[in-house]
Amino acid sequence: RSAAPRIHDTYTWDENDWRGYLYAYYRLVERADRELGRLLDVLKKHGLYDSSVILFCSDHGDGAAAHQWNQKWCLYEESINVPLIVKAPGGLRGTVNTEALTNIGTDIYSTFCDYAGVRTDPERYIGRSLKPVIEGKRTKLHDKVFVETYLSSAQIHGWAIETPRYKYVMYQWGRNKEALYDLVNDPGEMVNLIDDPARREVVKKMHKDLLDWGNYIKNPKLLKNIRQMVEYDSKY
Repeated sequence: RSAAPRIHDTYTWDENDWRGYLYAYYRLVERADRELGRLLDVLKKHGLYDSSVILFCSDHGDGAAAHQWNQKWCLYEESINVPLIVKAPGGLRGTVNTEALTNIGTDIYSTFCDYAGVRTDPERYIGRSLKPVIEGKRTKLHDKVFVETYLSSAQIHGWAIETPRYKYVMYQWGRNKEALYDLVNDPGEMVNLIDDPARREVVKKMHKDLLDWGNYIKNPKLLKNIRQMVEYDSKY
């Protein structure tokens, strides 16, 4: 069953529509690669490449046809699990591949501050520097990360909390308002485990963590929705 709501027209698309969409998307990816190459050439030309820290990422992904989706709004992995490549300064050799959970909205700032020798107040700023991971001194930064989206065409907010294994998703409204995915055993997010009795404690923990996050960022829409879930948990 398609996960694409009828606020987008992909439910009418045929095979050629999807081919055209994917062709255009990957040509844009190639264009981004080409422009990045031009920037790197300038750094090398002026002798700045080796001493520079270069971080390549994206603010979001795209549906890329998964779940019959062609937008960035839904909180599937295709949209929120974005590329992150770092070239360290100072001639650091070797490659570190990691699946450490990272929040690009906060951790990138802390990373650049760390490399620049600028200290940040951990009481005021929750971002964590990637430098120890890049240098192979740590294997993870966060036990969980939080993501928020806003589907402007439907005027609906959505939130997700992701751990190394599970991802919990909650939207303001909709037929599938809640979802829980086992990202280890179901990386394609094909099976919604939200009503699985064996995962009930996992869902309760996700509810509690999302409530704590809502209180931290003081988000009224998130708090209104997640409090309903926590109240339900307390009754059953």
